[in-house]
Amino acid sequence: MAAADVASRPPRGDGEETCALAARDRHMAHAVISLEEGSAGKVAVWAHNGHVCTDCYARNIPAMGQHLRDHYGKGYYAPGLLFGEGAFRARPGNSATRPPRQHTTSAAGPRSVEAQLASVTSEDHLIDLRAGRTEPAVAEWLENPQFMRSFGAGVPRVTYRFLHDSNGAHARVRRIGVRGPLDTFGATELRSGVRAPT
Repeated sequence: MAAADVASRPPRGDGEETCALAARDRHMAHAVISLEEGSAGKVAVWAHNGHVCTDCYARNIPAMGQHLRDHYGKGYYAPGLLFGEGAFRARPGNSATRPPRQHTTSAAGPRSVEAQLASVTSEDHLIDLRAGRTEPAVAEWLENPQFMRSFGAGVPRVTYRFLHDSNGAHARVRRIGVRGPLDTFGATELRSGVRAPT
């Protein structure tokens, strides 16, 4: 039903619930809530930073994280994921019809969030931004525009976006790599708990 609802709407709108992008994030949030209600404990969700943030993104569209924050309050914690360099799969440009391919990227520019985090330590790490707001230098850094790369399902020519301070933390991974495409596994295998090869 959710897929049919999203597919029946115009792709973009003015941020109202009428567009497909807003419906998609609303359905993503409902799926997480349903999963959590049916589980015995907490749930971790891995999604694009634009989806997990507790703000709006692209044309004032409420993100999945905004819906989850409304539902869970402070019980919703949204770390963003950044990386130094490596390869990943995505569609070239903003085309929904071109097939995904491997993209390789080098380290981000020296003024980027990724480079600033790498200057602290080259190891993989997590920085909790919630606690840092009490530190004046960190609070000032968060209040000023900070640029970070943003790669989603498509890779446009310009990939820098503003840091979402609505992410409670940022995890930095030094290097990423491509596994196999997830769509090589059928939906039945994923539902039955079969894990992708490592």
